Amino acid sequence: FGNDRSWESDAGITTAARAAHERKMKVVLKPQIWPNKPIDLKDPDAGRSVIDVVRESGTDLLTRVWLCHPRVQELLTLRGYDTDVRLVDSTRLERIKEGPERRLATLAEHGIDGINLFHTEWTGGLSTLAHRFGRTAFGWGIEHQRHFHAAYRMGLDGVYSDHVDRMMDAYREELGKPGL
Repeated sequence: FGNDRSWESDAGITTAARAAHERKMKVVLKPQIWPNKPIDLKDPDAGRSVIDVVRESGTDLLTRVWLCHPRVQELLTLRGYDTDVRLVDSTRLERIKEGPERRLATLAEHGIDGINLFHTEWTGGLSTLAHRFGRTAFGWGIEHQRHFHAAYRMGLDGVYSDHVDRMMDAYREELGKPGL
């Protein structure tokens, strides 16, 4: 994924600003612009609003929007609100007190679709573990070509970066022409 921070849902925005933000989201959710779209939820109350906007834009979009949040409890609440939207635990290894295997088991048990870690925290073994639990593995913060190559080789399902040109060059070198 490219790292387009302009579409994050921000905390503390006014009702008018939220309405304007929702209009922008409807444009960016068009499949020809973003076949898959991650959204970092910063406002704990934004999740349901985002799901509602996505649902209004077309029910098939719910399976292509990935809502990322750092608190599993909030993701569980959103899963109860909608069973189709993709949900991602966006965390760091140091915050996973129960350990990665237990966390992935919990995510699988409750239908949370994936986990997003800083790229240096991923290993091939951890990526394989995520896949054993049927969870997607995302890495963020990648800037250098060698890190993109490593991410693709270890089996990450998606990467976040401000350097889309480098990301796509490495993708083509490792995996061939991307398909939508």
